Amino acid sequence: MNRYLGFDTAIWVRVVGTALTSITGLMLTPFLVMKLHAEWDGAILLPLVMVGIQPFTDMLLSILFGGVADRYGRKRIMMLALLLQALAMLGFAFAGEAWQIALCSMLNGLGRFLFFPAAHAQLSDLVPEGRRAEVYGLVNTAASIGGAIGPLLGIVMYKQNPALVFGLAASTFIIYALLVYRNVPETHAVPITAPQERFRPGEHKALFAFMLLTVPVSLLFVQMESTLPLYLPTLFSDHLSVLGVLMTLHSVLVTLLQLWFARRTEHVSPRIILPLFSLMLGCVGIGFAFSTTLFGLIVFEVLLSVAEMIGFAHLLKLVSIIAPGHMRARYFALFGMHWDISRAFGPLLGGLLLREWGGSLMFALFSALLFISGSLQFWFIQRFWQKSSDIPK
Repeated sequence: MNRYLGFDTAIWVRVVGTALTSITGLMLTPFLVMKLHAEWDGAILLPLVMVGIQPFTDMLLSILFGGVADRYGRKRIMMLALLLQALAMLGFAFAGEAWQIALCSMLNGLGRFLFFPAAHAQLSDLVPEGRRAEVYGLVNTAASIGGAIGPLLGIVMYKQNPALVFGLAASTFIIYALLVYRNVPETHAVPITAPQERFRPGEHKALFAFMLLTVPVSLLFVQMESTLPLYLPTLFSDHLSVLGVLMTLHSVLVTLLQLWFARRTEHVSPRIILPLFSLMLGCVGIGFAFSTTLFGLIVFEVLLSVAEMIGFAHLLKLVSIIAPGHMRARYFALFGMHWDISRAFGPLLGGLLLREWGGSLMFALFSALLFISGSLQFWFIQRFWQKSSDIPK
């Protein structure tokens, strides 16, 4: 533990804030759809469309305004983003009309878009390259706490009063904003009057190529949240218990072992760790495609957890390395579009494959995409990125 006590206070603010907002965020996610489903007389498609507005908002803003935290500073953008998300949560509690829900979804998407690139860039500003994977792993550990605690708390509070879930979510965003205000320094202050460098996409081909090669990774994780719960009833009569076991196992493993894996793999070259990440996930896809027993699913859920623990921290670390210092927030915003693409289109794509061809073929196809992307990642880093002296060999 002494290894982490020397971290800057701003890092611990990020860890504590991530834990708070991930708990309330995972309390909120399933219950927003339930609230809309109940208020709109059992409608199914419209609630999903409303929730899906957020990733489309994120995508559009990432393209148009991805460098806002490079222009106006990390701290002020983080605070603005958290307050916007708090306002969105309060809006969800009282909104009933479709346009009101849409407005709150867009406001929440705006807040998320502003926050994460600024927050990731700030960690890159504060942490030396040799410990970035470990620090990103620490933040991911805090987020995994939400997966272990949030849904259970959400069920209890939703049964008492649905507005409590949204009110608590708003409160945690406000608390997080206050922590940032009092304890986080500005790590990238640029005079607003300074000339702004024009972003030319053609000069950043490596970023866009790597973002696209990461889409199969996030597609698989989106299936675990969306189509897996629909596939399990075809295998098990007590499918809810099976899903609960898998989700709890995943959260516990990531919470307990994330830091150990991040520390042990910190020195490993990205040309090895990132293709390995995709290939491991490809094996997970094969496992979920053809496993018909709880034991088999548990084995591949463990493999999924290990892959996540070694992969996501190194993805963020590599983005922080290849990004020019004055464009870190923009790089994180544009790279994060792989999640927006997957969340916007992944559930629909997976649902269509599940309906037409079944869960086995669906997972097998996503697995094939991962094997292909892992191979391309290895070639890409080996043949293209090694030409740059800024990329770790």
